[in-house]
Amino acid sequence: MRVLYLDLFSGISGDMTMGALLDAGATESALREGLSSLGIDDEFELVVQKKNKAGIAGTDVDVLIKELSPDLLHEKQHALGLEHHHGHEHDHGEEHHHHDHEHPHDHHHGAGHHHHHGNGLRRNIVHIVDLIQRSGLSEAVKADSIAVFRRLAQAEAAVHGTSPEEVHFHEVGAVDAIVDI
Repeated sequence: MRVLYLDLFSGISGDMTMGALLDAGATESALREGLSSLGIDDEFELVVQKKNKAGIAGTDVDVLIKELSPDLLHEKQHALGLEHHHGHEHDHGEEHHHHDHEHPHDHHHGAGHHHHHGNGLRRNIVHIVDLIQRSGLSEAVKADSIAVFRRLAQAEAAVHGTSPEEVHFHEVGAVDAIVDI
């Protein structure tokens, strides 16, 4: 068994971790195949490219969140049993916000990461565990991923003074986290 040790003295993002693992020998096709087995391809796009920043070459991985159509969003909310509203009382001119942010410690993987903030799926730990269990990932990957999400839910619950089961992950954070983890 080979062991990979990461000296994360200043932290690391999920995108940076994926880029580092690809540079260390993981294959992009295996990553894409595993992610595709989750059945959420309509919610994100994975962009993988070689970049050079300050003379250091590396693999940049970006998780782009797709904007769901109102019909698809509604269909997914029903499928997940999520709370949602029927109809709209106010038209806000279809205003969308775009945020570009660069990780301050992204010295290995090139340019900033551009995430389009999506439109409202709020999965909780139960939904995410079910999503992972139904995937085609190996049993070991399923177990490790679920353990990470349970730990994340516990941390979120502690911060917000609620229970892990009541923590709802906003769409962007959840999809990003699902892909990264």
